[in-house]
Amino acid sequence: MSKIKNYGLDSLLTGTEKLIGSDSDSSGTTKNYSINSISDYIYTDLDIGSIENKLAGIESGAQVNTVDSVNTQTGDVVLDADDINDATTTNKFTSQSDIDRLANTSGTNTGDQDLSNYVDLTTNQTIVGLKTFTQDVNMSQDLSVGSQITVGSLSNSQNPAIYAKTSNTSENILLESSDTGAGSAPDLVLYRNAGIPEDQDTLGVVEFKTNNINGNSSFVWNGIYSRVIDASLQQSALTLTAFHGSSSVVGLGVHSTSPSQGSVIINSPSEFATPNYTLDIRGDIGVANDITIEGGIYADNSLGTSGQILSSTGTGIEWVNSTGGGAGLEGTQYIYVQADGTDTENATELQSAYNTAKTMSPSATNRITVVAGIGNYDFGSSSFDMDTEYIDLVSLDGNRSVVFNSSNSGAGIFVSANDVFIKGVDTQSKPFRIGDNLNLLKIENCKGGSASFGGQNNVPPPNSFSAVNISGTFTNCEGGLRSFGGGGGTASGTFIDCIGENQSFGSSDSGNTLASGVFENCKAGKNSFGGGLNSNEASGTFTNCKAGSTSFGGSFSGIASGNFTNCESGFDSFGGDSGTASGTFENCQGGDGSFAGAFGTASGIFNNCIANTNSFGGDFGTTSGTFNNCQGGDGSFGNRGTLSGKLYYCRLTLGTFETISGGGVTVLCIDGNNQINSQN
Repeated sequence: MSKIKNYGLDSLLTGTEKLIGSDSDSSGTTKNYSINSISDYIYTDLDIGSIENKLAGIESGAQVNTVDSVNTQTGDVVLDADDINDATTTNKFTSQSDIDRLANTSGTNTGDQDLSNYVDLTTNQTIVGLKTFTQDVNMSQDLSVGSQITVGSLSNSQNPAIYAKTSNTSENILLESSDTGAGSAPDLVLYRNAGIPEDQDTLGVVEFKTNNINGNSSFVWNGIYSRVIDASLQQSALTLTAFHGSSSVVGLGVHSTSPSQGSVIINSPSEFATPNYTLDIRGDIGVANDITIEGGIYADNSLGTSGQILSSTGTGIEWVNSTGGGAGLEGTQYIYVQADGTDTENATELQSAYNTAKTMSPSATNRITVVAGIGNYDFGSSSFDMDTEYIDLVSLDGNRSVVFNSSNSGAGIFVSANDVFIKGVDTQSKPFRIGDNLNLLKIENCKGGSASFGGQNNVPPPNSFSAVNISGTFTNCEGGLRSFGGGGGTASGTFIDCIGENQSFGSSDSGNTLASGVFENCKAGKNSFGGGLNSNEASGTFTNCKAGSTSFGGSFSGIASGNFTNCESGFDSFGGDSGTASGTFENCQGGDGSFAGAFGTASGIFNNCIANTNSFGGDFGTTSGTFNNCQGGDGSFGNRGTLSGKLYYCRLTLGTFETISGGGVTVLCIDGNNQINSQN
């Protein structure tokens, strides 16, 4: 305490009264003091009169507890925070800058509020206990929460409740779990806590947004929706929606149609439409690869029957009769055999197609054609039987591409139906068998082995079969030995560009065969076209045909009574030895003993024909027909026999002409000696 001057006030205070207090000196050091005599220590600037007034009436030894005023307050005074001067007080909890900040948050605030200036988050922060934020919170640093985060309330309608912003393109929201058990984790659960659900509620949506095509507003391009279909059954659906223009399209809906059955609808007509089938496709289906079906296919509530296929009705589809096992096409009058399986499967498919064709009411005005695909058909030990009229069989390309390739010699084809057309079938070495006297049968570009097209197979019973009367029409067909009625049959049909081997076209070694049909551009081996060893006949029409020896009614006692143009054969042909050549022959050629050879009778008309020795009613034979510009070898034209016919400009390559008899004539003929022979 600084020096206190004595103002001579000892008389004011007497006795033992003391004034106790404290003050600080000029250095700021606090010092206690005690004044025993107030008269000795009184500040010169005190109002002594005022002091005297204030001390008057205070009894000696009394405790003074009253204060006249504090900060201008009088009476009973209570001090609180309002009595602290914020401007001059230094040791206070709230600074002026804090006060200024809080002033800025007063009142009602809308929109996002930045609290980064109010709470320091540049370092790790720990917030203990449950905290409630009634406004948005922006964090400039990562936020790690060791417990649960609740954002908003069930009464809060603000949208969105959680808004995560970023400029990167990966893992904007990442849920991570370290659980190693079999349970699911991490889980993303969308919980709509809205009382009892109702039909057609939408429980949640995952939407995919970007700007619209103008770039001026956000637009939902795709979405995944959870739907309530039937709330009473707790039946739901998950739909995938795509947008086109301003309309949405439900591309896929996954439904629960029963407690144990799921189903899918594609191209659904509405968000809540339910599928009628396990896979319900409302539109076209395009399949690039195979389809495997373990169950059935229903069309118009029908599974169909064996051998049927699905076909369009114009307004829908239905099961119609067809082949089974891979048939690809069918019309009202045809069935297509695809032949894309094994050889055995192809044969089964063809047989199934033929069986189906039988059910399609074939008739003369409703012919059914089975179109067989290119391939091999193995019927095993059985033959493919065509026993129903008006059902035709043709190869897809018209060539001989339908090949019956069974190793069994009897497993070819057997045609017993009359009015049938067949094209493009090849039975290889197996017989192409046909029934007897099928005059309406038409076969084109087909091939068989021996005994084909009505021939005899010449094998022991029980596999043997005899030759028949082959009376249909055959074009560009080919057979082996004893084909086309060969081996004892009759070739009475029409044959164009056909080929056979020995004993073909109504011929036999045993005789009594007949070639009475029409033959154009056909070829065969020996003993063909009504030829053979005994009593065979060629009475048909033959044009540009060629055969080996003893053909065209040739060999012993044969008959060539038909019409022959530009035909060619070997020895003993066209009636042969001891035979008869009574037909008409134009530009034909035979070998020795042809055109009724030795002991034979040549009574027909012969123009520009050529043969070798003993021909044209040869040695010891009879030449009674008309011959123009024909040529024979030694012993021809009734040599040592009878020359009663008319010969014009004919020639012998060796020997001389027999003397005419019975009205015979030779005109300007030349013998083997180059001598003109004219007899009348």
